[in-house]
Amino acid sequence: MFNQHVATGLASFFGREDAADCVRVVGETLPGHTIVLRLASERFKTQVERWSVDESAGAEPSSKRRATAALPENGGAGGPQAACAGTRRPPLLQLRVPLGSEEELPAALSVIKFAYTGHIEAGSIEEALQARQQADYLQMEGCVAACVAAVREQLAGTSAAAAPRVGNSGSAVVTTAAGTSTSASVAVAPLVLQLYSCAQLWPDPEHEPAFAALLTEAKPRLVSHFRDALAVLNNGQLYKQMLALPAVGLEALLESDDFGTDSESSVVLVLAEWMAENYSSTDADTRRRLCGLLRLACCSRAYLDWVLPALALNHHCHPDSQAGWLPITPEQASGVAAYAAATSDGDRTTLKRVMGLASWCSSRDGGGGYDSTPAAWLSSAPRRQCVPPEGLSFSFTCSKEELVQRLVVFGSQQVAVVRLGIEGTPRAGMSATAMGLQWETTIHYEPGKSAAGMWLGLKLPGAYQQRWTHSPQRGADWFILRPFAQLPAEVYLHRWRGGQKEEVRVLKTSQDNLMITGDIEGCSEGIKLAAAPAPPAPPAQQQEQAQEQEQAQQQRRALAAAQWAQYLNSNRLSGCIKILRPA
Repeated sequence: MFNQHVATGLASFFGREDAADCVRVVGETLPGHTIVLRLASERFKTQVERWSVDESAGAEPSSKRRATAALPENGGAGGPQAACAGTRRPPLLQLRVPLGSEEELPAALSVIKFAYTGHIEAGSIEEALQARQQADYLQMEGCVAACVAAVREQLAGTSAAAAPRVGNSGSAVVTTAAGTSTSASVAVAPLVLQLYSCAQLWPDPEHEPAFAALLTEAKPRLVSHFRDALAVLNNGQLYKQMLALPAVGLEALLESDDFGTDSESSVVLVLAEWMAENYSSTDADTRRRLCGLLRLACCSRAYLDWVLPALALNHHCHPDSQAGWLPITPEQASGVAAYAAATSDGDRTTLKRVMGLASWCSSRDGGGGYDSTPAAWLSSAPRRQCVPPEGLSFSFTCSKEELVQRLVVFGSQQVAVVRLGIEGTPRAGMSATAMGLQWETTIHYEPGKSAAGMWLGLKLPGAYQQRWTHSPQRGADWFILRPFAQLPAEVYLHRWRGGQKEEVRVLKTSQDNLMITGDIEGCSEGIKLAAAPAPPAPPAQQQEQAQEQEQAQQQRRALAAAQWAQYLNSNRLSGCIKILRPA
């Protein structure tokens, strides 16, 4: 067993002048000890041996490897301080550690300290990965493994104080600062995002099995954080985090069977939204890899009939631009639709064989298409269904002041339209997203009527809409009216009676019916209102016109507030749209 007193003594030498016989330049100059560094690092060992040979031969060592300045003394926790003026030593060996930026300094210092202590100190996943890079460069035995262990410990959401220290394959121990009082479920989510945000610091998993195992553990955490396509598309925070993912992070979601959805159409939309934000940072190989994970045959009928052919036309006309992000040909789009519609195993086998063998991409396609159809496109295994049997609800709310203002903005003989914004969505609280499309709930109210209408409108997502006014090949025209199946949904308003809340269904729609993009479907008398109070006496003849208009406006406000009073609680209108599981 190694003498613990000796180990403690060696560890105490870090950053101290005692017995220093070299200088380490790691962003700043620190005293070093060749007996420690040459044993800990193969690269330092090579530098020391080369310097020793030069000294023995009488050659003048390179100035980059010589230090003639005064050595610093031990400065405690805050780092070394300058030595007293005039205290000089003979020229010493300089051991340099290159840094890409000033931000890498803490990680580099932790790697040097590892040589003395056998412990890696990493304040974040990014710092641990930077330290791993430096340890790999310096060929420091055990440090790479310790850095990977530090990342794993932080992903587990444990703090250095609460968790046992983790040893590497030798005897080194990891010390991290992974968090404090937050629960593991809360801490894991941002930490796994931090891991993927540092993808540029990753080693090649194929060449480092320990890191490959770490990624295998991290991927389920990433999928668990994002949950499903509807969560991503309807939650502003998750949506922004998805857009910030590197390609390898999005790939982890798309390849997972646990990343749920209502329809593969919504997964296609997730990738379309990501491409709209990140296309310029991808290359053709990356786009092929990501798009090849889509299970296109599981898309909705509308996507198979209209959206995929439009994307294929865009790729045909604009293979090297964002509009052509999906490398699919018109022939492939038709083949996928035919495969999805096939009713016999024999037909599907024939179509799969033809599409698997044929070279669909023409010689003019420079946008990184496929030589044969990706196997996932013809997969008949749908992803996990994220809509529970009882439906998936998204809440909306509107203040009384805002509601009344919207209801009376038009004249007394006109129908007022009130858009009900979904809470927390990425699009300023306006639309819910499902089945790869956007759905907007609106109230239609005519002052004085005994009922108001609830309507559901269909919008094509903005990620698909492209105009090509200056191109000889325009591509798909997304503004042509297209039929889509209605969203299977129910819309509820909260009604209050005697202080008790009731959920009143004011609209139900079925996917058995078709509707057109930009159109609305609903019930014109779905919302039952209180009887309109008797109008006040008309103003006197001598009143001015401005006063008459103001009084009329006040009358409409009072009328609207009275008719909607049963749906207001704490001066707010509330309700939800419940998306039903598709058949």
